[in-house]
Amino acid sequence: MDPGATPAADAAPGAEVAAPPAPPPAAAPESHHDRPPFDPIAALKLGSQRLASMIKRESGAAASSAGPGDAAAGPDADAAAGGAQPPVVARLKATAAELGAKARTSGSRFYAASLVTAASTADSLKRLAAGEPLQALCRAELAARPCPQLVLACCTALVSGGGLMTERIFRHDPPAELVDRLAATASGPLRLLPPGASPHAVAALLKRWLLGLPEPLLTYRLLPQWVAAADHPNLQVRGVVAALPAANAGALRVLMQAAACVNEAAAKNEMDAQALAEALAPCIAWKPPPRPQAGAGGPGLGERLKAALGPGEPPAQGGGGGAEGGGADGELEHAQRVVPLEGAELEAVVAVVEHMISHFASVSCPRGWAAMSFAFKKFNFFSAHEVPEHGFPANSTAHVAGGGALFVGTDAGTIVLLDEAWQATGAVSGFGHKVLFLAWAQARQLLVAVGLEEPGISSATLKVWEGDRLAAAAAAASAGAGGPPAAVAPLRTARVFSSKYPESEVTALAVSDASPTGAGLTVAVGVAAGAAYLFTGDAATPRGKAKLNHAGKLAARPDAGEAWRVNALAFTHQFSGAAAPPGGGAGAGGAAAAGGGASGAGPAAGSGGAEHEGQYLHVVTESQTLAFHLADQARTILDQQGVSVGACVALRGGLLLVARDDALYEYTSDTRAGCTAYDGVKAGLGLLRRYVWLLTDDTTPEGGPGAGLSLIDVRNRLVAGSFALPGSPAAATVLVGPGGLAAWAGGRLVRYQEVELASQLELLFKRSLHKLALDLARGAGADGELLAGIHARWGDHLYAKGDYDGAMGQYLDTLGHLEPSYVIRRFLDAQRIHSLTRYLEALHAAGRAGADHTTLLLNCYTKLKDVAKLDAFILGGGTATPGGAGGTGSGSSPVKPAPPGRAGGGGGGGAAGMAVLSAAANAARGAERGGAGAGARPAAPAGVRNAAARAPRAPRTAARLSPRRAAPPGPAPSFDLETAFKVLRSAGYAGHALSVAERAGQPEWVLDVLLEDMGSHAEALAFIGMLSRRQQAAALLRYGKLLIGAAPDDTTALLMDLAMPPGGAPGGGDAPPRDSDAGYVASVADYAHLYADRPTRLLYLCEFVLFNAAGPPPGERALYATLLSLYLADSLADADAPGPGAEAEGEPQARRDKARELLARGWQPHMEEPAYDAEHALVLCRQHAYTPGLVLLYDKKRLHREVLAVHMAAGDVDALIAACGQYGDPAAGGDPQLWAEALEYLVSRPDDVAPAIARVLARVEAGALLPPLVVLQTLAKNGRLQVSLVKGYVSRQLAAEAAEIAKDRETIARLQARPPRRRALLAPRALRCPAPSLPCARGRGARAPAARGAQAEAASMKAEAAKLRSEPHVFQNSRCAASGQPLELPVAHFMCGHSFNLRSLGENERECPLCAPEAKRVLDIRANMRAGAARPDEFFTQLDAAPDGFSVVAEHFGRGLLK
Repeated sequence: MDPGATPAADAAPGAEVAAPPAPPPAAAPESHHDRPPFDPIAALKLGSQRLASMIKRESGAAASSAGPGDAAAGPDADAAAGGAQPPVVARLKATAAELGAKARTSGSRFYAASLVTAASTADSLKRLAAGEPLQALCRAELAARPCPQLVLACCTALVSGGGLMTERIFRHDPPAELVDRLAATASGPLRLLPPGASPHAVAALLKRWLLGLPEPLLTYRLLPQWVAAADHPNLQVRGVVAALPAANAGALRVLMQAAACVNEAAAKNEMDAQALAEALAPCIAWKPPPRPQAGAGGPGLGERLKAALGPGEPPAQGGGGGAEGGGADGELEHAQRVVPLEGAELEAVVAVVEHMISHFASVSCPRGWAAMSFAFKKFNFFSAHEVPEHGFPANSTAHVAGGGALFVGTDAGTIVLLDEAWQATGAVSGFGHKVLFLAWAQARQLLVAVGLEEPGISSATLKVWEGDRLAAAAAAASAGAGGPPAAVAPLRTARVFSSKYPESEVTALAVSDASPTGAGLTVAVGVAAGAAYLFTGDAATPRGKAKLNHAGKLAARPDAGEAWRVNALAFTHQFSGAAAPPGGGAGAGGAAAAGGGASGAGPAAGSGGAEHEGQYLHVVTESQTLAFHLADQARTILDQQGVSVGACVALRGGLLLVARDDALYEYTSDTRAGCTAYDGVKAGLGLLRRYVWLLTDDTTPEGGPGAGLSLIDVRNRLVAGSFALPGSPAAATVLVGPGGLAAWAGGRLVRYQEVELASQLELLFKRSLHKLALDLARGAGADGELLAGIHARWGDHLYAKGDYDGAMGQYLDTLGHLEPSYVIRRFLDAQRIHSLTRYLEALHAAGRAGADHTTLLLNCYTKLKDVAKLDAFILGGGTATPGGAGGTGSGSSPVKPAPPGRAGGGGGGGAAGMAVLSAAANAARGAERGGAGAGARPAAPAGVRNAAARAPRAPRTAARLSPRRAAPPGPAPSFDLETAFKVLRSAGYAGHALSVAERAGQPEWVLDVLLEDMGSHAEALAFIGMLSRRQQAAALLRYGKLLIGAAPDDTTALLMDLAMPPGGAPGGGDAPPRDSDAGYVASVADYAHLYADRPTRLLYLCEFVLFNAAGPPPGERALYATLLSLYLADSLADADAPGPGAEAEGEPQARRDKARELLARGWQPHMEEPAYDAEHALVLCRQHAYTPGLVLLYDKKRLHREVLAVHMAAGDVDALIAACGQYGDPAAGGDPQLWAEALEYLVSRPDDVAPAIARVLARVEAGALLPPLVVLQTLAKNGRLQVSLVKGYVSRQLAAEAAEIAKDRETIARLQARPPRRRALLAPRALRCPAPSLPCARGRGARAPAARGAQAEAASMKAEAAKLRSEPHVFQNSRCAASGQPLELPVAHFMCGHSFNLRSLGENERECPLCAPEAKRVLDIRANMRAGAARPDEFFTQLDAAPDGFSVVAEHFGRGLLK
């Protein structure tokens, strides 16, 4: 019946209006999909009728009050009545009347076309309602395929209410209040949306409703299948859609329809299929909750969907809320329970949704829902150039490209080969009469042909040639001018017809050599009788050893009708577990009228199980599209439509592509994969790289013949070129060969060449089609640099329009190509900190961020107070994961430094981690439970014994925690840790800075934060205790001043432990070597300066280390000096007194007594050298006037006079006399002169020193230490002394002198009484003659000849010297004295007579190398003699010691020493 025959306006008031009967369906295909189609026109009619009924019911009351006549007057009478009818009723009536009129005027042709193209509800409403949203039709669905009312209403409003031209639709988030108001207006039983609603609000309401569902639209059950379908969307999406519940499928269809409409206008709204998929995928698919609630897994959309479908029923309780019930609060509460997809799952769902939007037919069922009619954008990307000279034969019947050539068959039976310049390279004789079809086997490089040997179909023959042999023979034949075509024996040959294979017109040819072994060859020949004959053979067997054999016949006749002619054949393959053999392909022959052939394509990706593996043959007849599984010859009807022209079939991407007048259809081996609407009467189809060329019949309305050639990019929805061809399509031939694309029509060959990609992109940029330019570049295989440039230009375009978020989305795809400073500078100017943060995050995730980028990103985080992202950035190694929609993440506050003295500090660090503090606290608690860490040491001084017990030290185990030894968890950071640490500290995020320091393994950074930012001294000490000994020493050296000021006792105890050798008690055998890190011992001297205001703790530290060390501690000399200075100090007052130092500070004398003990300990009698610096100790003792120390040190150094000087300076007479008695005894090796100095000191004193002098005189007299005269002269210097003091001493000395004189006189008298001879014998022996018996003259005579020889030699030397000074010297040597070689200039001559080549001498040689040693010896002798003459004392010493003095005199005289 006519769809317009039942207008809504003709329905009686209040009458029940039923849906019009659906048109009779077409013949049911053999498919598992048997759902009735969704008829949008029928839905439109039903809505119009219901709308008219409601209008009449609502206006009944007003009509009855005005009278029956007034009610029938029409809308004009109601308006004239002065408002007797409400305005809304009048508006609804006008809308209903308009709908009825449009429905009546819609003819059967439009209705039939809508069934084929399956235009969506929203699109149909848009066309039929003339642009006005029809909110009243939201409930107009068919019971057989329901759709939620709100989805239909929102999609209708978006498509027809300006949503297509709204930028960033589905991405922009409008104010929540606006969405809430819109949801309230749409909460009635009719789900009405107010006219003029904001498209952004409508899109947000739709997304809110989807998120509020108890189960996602794609269902939990099918989620794994949706994810798996991303690998092969063309093959698998339709099956998953078919498995959806009816309500889900209907909602998904309407949603995808609206998204496809938005995608069409992507140039205006900047929302292409990918952007829409990214926005909608999280709303229709999410993970099941951890604890699924009852009823969440019901069929379809649950009870809420049933409520939405029911007329006027209240919505079901427990739903997600939103416009369907439950309110916005309930919906938001449910949305918070949604577990979003992440990672690969989310990417897979986005890819599937993008495919469904781009190929809307994927959402539909096999029947009833056809593809949306997309509008193709038209461009001129190809230019036409006529080929004036070519070798294409005018009588061509078939052609195929392969092996770098184009093979063209003719009606004369020859095969012509064309090169890339379309010139004939030769011809071969193929058949006796005519070539029918050609096909190319790619893997084996074989040419397969079917032709006639003589007129009549019975002579049809199948032949196979090697492509290389064929080309070589053709080239050889063309070398001879005007020679006949070459004759090449085929590799295989077979008769097409036999008794079992009846004769019929050959209509198609296909070949496949893609077998697992690579040797099998399968050929299919289609005939007009509705069958396909199969031939198989072994292509690897040598020539003449094998044949092509008949392998079977496939019947392709339909069950009814006579349209069974086979117009096209094509092989496809499905392999399991491994890819198809390389080069495997299938060929599809065209119709006989077109004479074309299509070369093979690769195998299709398998989508089924083992039962679908193997080889398939697609057969396209006039009425059907079928697929045969060759293993068992099982037949599958893919579509109840075929093609009338065999040239309209090709293989594309493993799918069978069929061109019909309404669209391009794609088929797998078991179902239809999708279609692309493209109107026009098709006469040919083929592939050219990424393009599909179409030959269309452009017959003029007047009936004039015409043909058109179009190159379309199906994926990008564009027409790259359109060209008119002369004559009818049957007379035109489109060629795809090595030279590209060409067309033969009207006796001319025209070549079509694609313009450069840069020119194409520039044209698209001018029209702001950046998304299309990007897709085009990707399809052309552009490199990353070019793609990044397109993204950059797209980003600049969006930036200029003020869409900063969209611009940033494009700039993110330029990482690694576009200079980051360009993007950063733009967004710094615009103050778009959120977009800038997003870019910097991606820069770090890509590993391309520098220190400045890290600084900027962390500053962005701190300015945004986004602690959640800050945590994710630090813990995630430089990749921030947003922690929710908020900026600060669940109300967290930034971490601020704690006041000094407080433990902890950054309380908001939370997720950023406080592992350092935790470990330090545990170590401190372990030390408290385990007792004093230094308890194993010898007892420390009482002042710090308790502090040492409380010191937070870690146990001495190999598992000691250290940031350098225990690597922090998580991935390696992609940012500069030092930069991040500095920025976080400066911003006050101490907890995060601590986490960065921990990841970097830098103890210095950790301590900086703990001490300077947090003031956590206890945790800092505990952390130091966990470090290695060398790290502890370095940390205490850097932070010791601060730690000693805050915790002096604990810090001192830690230093005590560090300054003692490890390994138990001193001297223990288990101590590690000191050169290792574990055996490191610190020197107290390095830390003494830290105790400037804590001298008492330093005193205890030095005493503990010095008195308890088993051996010499490090820095022992400095340790002695420090301790001595502390002992001699006038006072020791700590800054925190009163304390342990108060007691010591009150006993300075006790410390001075310890000073002498210290000096004596460091310089014991058995020690050659002291353990301390004696000079420095002397300075300290003299500075502090410490006499015992001076005396001890001078005594050790044997400086006895200095000891006396010390006692003299101190005025200690008793000590002075005692020192003189100790050091002035000659019998003990002493110096008696000390007594004279002591006497001088006593005499010089102004006080009464008579008793002391008396004691000195007694000691001097007893030991006879000083001469009496010296004593008396010294005492005479003091005029105050009494004579009585020395009277006794003088008298005793005089008596002793008188006795000595008498003794001497007695000795003299005794000697004088001896005889004279005795006195002569006592004469000196040196005065006697040594040889009195030998006369002197005789001795002189013996020495006369030697003297005369010496005189002669001396005279000769004098003469020679005079000759050298006065006469020239002639050098006559001819050879070098050093090498013996002939002399060659330059030459050096010496006065000694030797000559040398200059190269034989050294650089600075100025003496003859042969004579120099002797001359040097003589000079040395003379120098020694002169030196001896200058030492007369040596002569006299030798003379006195020699037994014979004359020999000494003679020797010196002979050597010239006596003058």
